[in-house]
Amino acid sequence: MSTINITARRWQHGWELFAGDEILTQSTTLADAAQEVRDYLATERGGEPEDYDVTVRADLDGVEDEVARTAARIHEVQEESADLAVRWRVLAAVLRTDCGLSVRDTAAVMDVSPGRVSQLVDAGRREKVLVTEVGPAPRSDDGVVVDLLDALQRSVDRAKASRGEREEKRPGLGKGGPLLDLKSDVKSPAKTSRAR
Repeated sequence: MSTINITARRWQHGWELFAGDEILTQSTTLADAAQEVRDYLATERGGEPEDYDVTVRADLDGVEDEVARTAARIHEVQEESADLAVRWRVLAAVLRTDCGLSVRDTAAVMDVSPGRVSQLVDAGRREKVLVTEVGPAPRSDDGVVVDLLDALQRSVDRAKASRGEREEKRPGLGKGGPLLDLKSDVKSPAKTSRAR
């Protein structure tokens, strides 16, 4: 069943409802417009109102287009915010468990309170964050796709190598890898246990 596109134009008693250039019916409110059209079509063409798929677009001299663009942008920002929130929790866990930072040092790096660090790590531990679901990979300046967690792991490995520590392979941090294990004990290593 094809969708019937209706344009609603205001008049003194509500809305006139057009299919192309043909006015079909009227509605007192825009909220009731689609049902008014379905009722009209069922009466004129037969069948039940539910048989007709109707979409209504208000004609407001272009304001409706700006509303649609803004709504779409809000949706994009909300999705991006959710992605960034996941990445923020993953970063907190990486700083604590992989970089071996204390809670206070992690707080300094992330510019948040120590209490917030604990909340981030606890949330990540409960969620069992999938690395493959943390969102689209960023790109470097030359257009090469960069996996955030791969880059983080390389940075951690370089830091450990500079301290003379053996590099560890953590499959959970690789691109497309399994679950990032946030269930591990998040206490700092012994040499950093004093800084809380």
